[in-house]
Amino acid sequence: MTGRRPGGGADAQGSSSGLRVRFGTHRVRPPFDQVEVVEALNTDARARVVLDATQLAGGPVEYRAESGIEEIQPPASEPRPLFGGWVSRVELSGPTATVHMRSGPQLEEARLDRFSHAAGITDTEVVWSVAQFAGYRPDQLRIAGLHPIREDFDVFMPVRGLAIETELAVGTIRLTSDRAAIEAAIEPLPDEKGKAIFLEGDVWAVSRTSATMLLEAERTGVASIEGELDRLALEAQYSLGVAPDGSVQPFDRASLFADPAVDPFVLVRGTATPRAWLRSLRMLPFRPSVGARRVVLDTPSVGRSVRFDEALRAWRRAVRATDAIETVVAVWEAVEFYVSGTTVPGMFSDVELKAAVAALTGLGLSDSQRDRLRDVIGSANSAPLFVRLRAALDGDDVPYSEEELSTLKRLRAFRNDIVHGRAKSDPARNDLEMAKAFVNRMLAFRGGGRAQDLD
Repeated sequence: MTGRRPGGGADAQGSSSGLRVRFGTHRVRPPFDQVEVVEALNTDARARVVLDATQLAGGPVEYRAESGIEEIQPPASEPRPLFGGWVSRVELSGPTATVHMRSGPQLEEARLDRFSHAAGITDTEVVWSVAQFAGYRPDQLRIAGLHPIREDFDVFMPVRGLAIETELAVGTIRLTSDRAAIEAAIEPLPDEKGKAIFLEGDVWAVSRTSATMLLEAERTGVASIEGELDRLALEAQYSLGVAPDGSVQPFDRASLFADPAVDPFVLVRGTATPRAWLRSLRMLPFRPSVGARRVVLDTPSVGRSVRFDEALRAWRRAVRATDAIETVVAVWEAVEFYVSGTTVPGMFSDVELKAAVAALTGLGLSDSQRDRLRDVIGSANSAPLFVRLRAALDGDDVPYSEEELSTLKRLRAFRNDIVHGRAKSDPARNDLEMAKAFVNRMLAFRGGGRAQDLD
């Protein structure tokens, strides 16, 4: 289906009828009658929008975040979504900008390394799994003919940094050096080179779990194996003279270097059906050309500081992370380094603070209560983090929206829930993408000639 729809009014945030194009949190109105949405079977939906190029400079037009096209039909309170996806390309030609969008570019961006599977896996299970490798959640997938089958699965991973003399049970997993058993488990798979890589080590970790799909079994099994090896490393590197139960312990300094870890290669095999796969958990890297640099930062001696460099490294960790918790922690490390050194005027004068401390004397408080309130009064001029973040953004002339700040607040709450042991579901993928893009923007504006000298 192909449709060409009118652009509507010129007010970027207005409520009159027409269409709006959303880039992350910012919305614009196409001034030309040029909006095209194309949908077809067995392929992702695509859209093309022609805009006045100056509209892309009117706010935080963020290409990394989720984008879309909305139809405004007053008096309806909510816009009707016509297209949702991501910007794949923007072409500039004179006064116009042609924006190309796609609904599922991740299916091509998830570049699998080694992946081989046995004949027992249906095509529908492969499609369901590969879509999740690309970042889709199970609730976003509707695949006709997919019939999950529950069974027990064995999950195998090579382990490095460990030698064992006999099979060893560690919590919910076992460690084995039985090469013949591993060769038998991997034998049905066709990838001979992958098999050779998987068999290079001397020790393998094995976890058994019940699941309906191989990917579910893999995720549960990998988490169990990695968690148990972390515990094993903790035990091996214990260096106090007595154990927690009070018994005196022997010691060998070599144990301080015990660091068992898995290679990112996993074999999953059903125990009741011939379903099995062998795959690398790594993705193949992209090698895009950066000859035409979109943004050029100042040299380190001009626009950067130690704090800038630490923020940059933290942002890189966030982009590379494959785990939501790692991503959020690294994003907030970057934000805190970015904000570090930014000050705002205090709310209270020294005279007012001294008067507040003096007033504590007549309240009949205990010494500990008085000391606590004195500490609180002493930090009364310490501005909250988000107040200092706004000051830093404004000082660097960084364009941003309140929705983007709200995204950072949600991720900070997620981080705090994890740190304080409160159960929390993973944040939305778009929140993570927006946060990585927002931090990138902060650093680009600071390092692109508008840097605050914080050293």
